[in-house]
Amino acid sequence: MIQPLNLVLFGPPGAGKSTQAQLLMQDHTIDSISTGQRLRDTIAAGTQLGREVEDVMAQGKLVDDTLMTRLLREWLGAIPADRGVLLDGYPRTVAQAEALDGLLSAVNRPLNAAIALMLSDKEAVHRLSGRRICRIPGQPDAIIHIDDQAAVDACLAQGGTLVERPDDAPDSIVRRLAEYNAKTEPLLRWYGRRDCLILIDADGTPATVSATLSAALDTFLRKEM
Repeated sequence: MIQPLNLVLFGPPGAGKSTQAQLLMQDHTIDSISTGQRLRDTIAAGTQLGREVEDVMAQGKLVDDTLMTRLLREWLGAIPADRGVLLDGYPRTVAQAEALDGLLSAVNRPLNAAIALMLSDKEAVHRLSGRRICRIPGQPDAIIHIDDQAAVDACLAQGGTLVERPDDAPDSIVRRLAEYNAKTEPLLRWYGRRDCLILIDADGTPATVSATLSAALDTFLRKEM
């Protein structure tokens, strides 16, 4: 029986992490735990745990590591044993990585690999600062880039407006990248020492990055067999 894959995926803002997570899920029998979305879903469910999360976030605080571990235990427990898991957005610190390692062992889901999407700050700033929401009345919002003139023209031709997200403003981008880099460097070293780190150059099209990631993951898993 082929064992399900258990993966961690992280990368800086603008690296295309969500896109690569979706592509990995298409290629493997795997469920995604995207912490941001899962937190929102947990709050919406109205459970006791959801109310605790809502109380914390209503105060403008971050969910602490103890509460996050309880949440992860619940989320992991809901995934069938024959399906893998892709953790997207967690861990963010070495302390969280250590807690996750213990939790995965406890539920018999050993981590196969930690995949890090690598992107220069310069390219991340370019991608994010040019990102816009195309808002057309009566249609779902779409994300486009101002470099894609055809997408810009199509949006405007349908009566749409281009909206910049507050966290895509230059000052906000620089702060987000600085925070990510400060926290991620220790994580890279931690996973590197465990020989489960895969570094992927994210400076390319989604299809190119996906192909590189898939090849690197296949090579890594063959070595581990």
